[in-house]
Amino acid sequence: MNVHDLLKVIISFASFSGIHILEFDSVTNTSGRGNLELADLSRKLQLLIAKQGVLSLEQCMSYYNILMLMFSPLLLSAKSYPRKLFISVISSKNELQAYKDTERDWTALRLVVCSDDLLSAVSSLPWPLNNRALILVPEEVGLSAWEAYRASAAVPAVYQRLSAVSVPPLQQQLSVLRREPWYRRTNLTGLVMRCLSEDYPPFSMTSPLPDGTVTVSGFAGDVWSSLEQQLSFKSECRNPDDRLWGSLDASTDRWDGILGQIQRGDSDIAVAPYLVNEIRGRYFEFSVALYSSWESVIVQKPASFSSSSNFTREFTPASWLAVLGLLVTLMLTMKIFSKCMHSYRAWSDCFIDNIQMFCVMGYDGNKSERISHRIWLLTALLACLLLNVAYSSNLTAILLSETNELPIKTLQDIYDRRSEYSLGLVGDTFAVDLFKFAGDNDVLLRDLWREVISKDPRNIASEKANVERCLEDSKHLAIMDYHYYIDNFADCRLTVLPEKVITASISFPMRRNHPANPIINFELLKMSESGVLQKLLARWHGGGRACESELLHALGLAETYTAFVLLAVGVTIASVLLAVENFTYRTKLRRLSLKLFK
Repeated sequence: MNVHDLLKVIISFASFSGIHILEFDSVTNTSGRGNLELADLSRKLQLLIAKQGVLSLEQCMSYYNILMLMFSPLLLSAKSYPRKLFISVISSKNELQAYKDTERDWTALRLVVCSDDLLSAVSSLPWPLNNRALILVPEEVGLSAWEAYRASAAVPAVYQRLSAVSVPPLQQQLSVLRREPWYRRTNLTGLVMRCLSEDYPPFSMTSPLPDGTVTVSGFAGDVWSSLEQQLSFKSECRNPDDRLWGSLDASTDRWDGILGQIQRGDSDIAVAPYLVNEIRGRYFEFSVALYSSWESVIVQKPASFSSSSNFTREFTPASWLAVLGLLVTLMLTMKIFSKCMHSYRAWSDCFIDNIQMFCVMGYDGNKSERISHRIWLLTALLACLLLNVAYSSNLTAILLSETNELPIKTLQDIYDRRSEYSLGLVGDTFAVDLFKFAGDNDVLLRDLWREVISKDPRNIASEKANVERCLEDSKHLAIMDYHYYIDNFADCRLTVLPEKVITASISFPMRRNHPANPIINFELLKMSESGVLQKLLARWHGGGRACESELLHALGLAETYTAFVLLAVGVTIASVLLAVENFTYRTKLRRLSLKLFK
């Protein structure tokens, strides 16, 4: 392996990775330290190879043109955001010590070239978990690529072979070297993550231990346990000192609660569900999205058609008494007319004929030539018809009308009717910051905070207090996390407005620049793509309390039992009467037979 072959590998890797600037450390065997444009380095390499006769000038130009043809799109994109590659060649222990003693950014993109006998020593350098260094070791044919990382200063470094590298390198080899290293770093033995959590069932629930730490269960606890198993690290979780989630004090630019301890560096991560927004993103890193949620407006449900009612309620009790009085009056009138017309009609016939008229089934009784009887009959039929039409039309109007129209549907409606309605937020949540620090770009939220929410101290309260106030006061609305409301406070007397106040990802907040952040994120990404996160969420998110459907449905026994009872009573009475009539008939027949024999 000569310097020309090594430079070929370096140029190929830089071109493939979209790197525009190369910087050689002073410990390398190049002429000093400084930045070289990639194109300049390529031309110098061609001239050097041509001068020494290793390759012809035509071969060099051909090799250079192939490089530019394959990787020029990457080079062009890199010029707008130049990436720098640091190159170091370590050939002795003295150079290794000088490299170690020099203050440098150990997370920068680096290529370190060393001999095989120095590999273990180079690997023991303080490479953090999030370093992006590649170690190239020259071999008899080509090179081998390695990486090293250390989960903790208390444990030895882990170094592993990545790929063989030919001269010039193959595209498959460059792909392995170019790829971000987080997917390969799954052994974090020795790492102890300091985490905080708070109760937010069913997503995070904490149980205290004798040593002052807590165990975390729920959805967030399951996700964290899976990360510990997959990456072989340990954690110490605690409740926040002030038992708060975290709010921003704009005057000091400091957070309290869980977020405050992460901001101060007292903790590394929060194993609890946090909505990601712009304000929080200025201060913290966030994990890959665990799931999506939104803030919704909760309001008391307006009165609607009761599914337990029956159709007899479409007449008031007074109306039904009037109908019953009309039926009795018509029966008496019919009996009187039958006597006057010398046509005998039993009370049972009068009852059946009137029931037929009430059911709009017509009249099958005797027809009279008297005008007075016809007028009575026409009046009775018209009265029954009007009652039936009134009952049917009223019932149809009730069934087809919009009985549960919401008086408020959007935040704009709340603001427009701010003199009638109040709006509550859950304290110590991002919703308070969202409204409180809303600027000119969110005029509606800013005005709601100034003219509605901040007017009454009761408007900032817990989830439970807001729900109870909504149940007591139909003019109070509350904004809270939809999934949390459904899982813990869903009440059939309340409803959720169709407008989503804000939709955001739910993630774990992380301390900025923590070395384990990219590795944890990559593992969470794999869990999301494989469906593991969705399965864990489904296990804990039950969907809330099921309310009886407010939609119209087929009548059950509860609404129609009176008809069945009446039918059963009628059948029973008819059966008894039939038995009595049969007994009477046989008795009369027996007496008649005795008279004939005598």
